[in-house]
Amino acid sequence: MLVGPCRPRIGATGDIDGDASAGILAVALQRDDAVAIVRVSGVDPVTHAPCPCVKTLSLSFGSSPYGVALDVAHDRVVVVNQGLPPGEPTMPLGFPGILPSLSVVRLSSLTEIA
Repeated sequence: MLVGPCRPRIGATGDIDGDASAGILAVALQRDDAVAIVRVSGVDPVTHAPCPCVKTLSLSFGSSPYGVALDVAHDRVVVVNQGLPPGEPTMPLGFPGILPSLSVVRLSSLTEIA
């Protein structure tokens, strides 16, 4: 079951990080500008439905997440975004490379907090 505005496409993933004891995986979805949280066991903290389940959170357009670091103990996942290539409207003119950024997502509510 996929919940959220985007559906991951084959070959669209970046980094994957997991916590075996919590039964959770975090997946960077590069082409979908999103992060997916996969719970392989237990109960979803929001809907209280039994797992396995997948939820996706859309990040800002063009974020292209490529790295994730799952921190279950602190209820968060940190996502490293590749950003837009030089010359895109939101990039500074003359910038020589990609502008990386970080997103921090609260796992329990699947909301972007930073």
